[in-house]
Amino acid sequence: MSPARCCGVAGFRHLLGSQSSSSANITNPFLFSAQGVRHRKLEVILTTTIDKLGKAGDTVKVAPGHFRNHLMPKLLAVPNIEKYAFLMREQRKVSSLSFSFVFSD
Repeated sequence: MSPARCCGVAGFRHLLGSQSSSSANITNPFLFSAQGVRHRKLEVILTTTIDKLGKAGDTVKVAPGHFRNHLMPKLLAVPNIEKYAFLMREQRKVSSLSFSFVFSD
């Protein structure tokens, strides 16, 4: 393949097998490849109760920017990975034991 055909419209025309010279027949294969990226959500575990989002310990889906810019810096949520899920379960066990210990006296 010649260097002129490796990039740009000519390269796409060659990849698609189109021999016509009009660019109206060419559909860029990368045009629709990243459409789902914009609307992707992250699953996070809330560490505190937040109005309109959920209670502490809930797993919710939020936008990546909201998590990165608001929730994570203020420690309102952690990523939903096994390490943090385990820590949240253990913290819930400890807090329920101490709560029952206080009222058992």
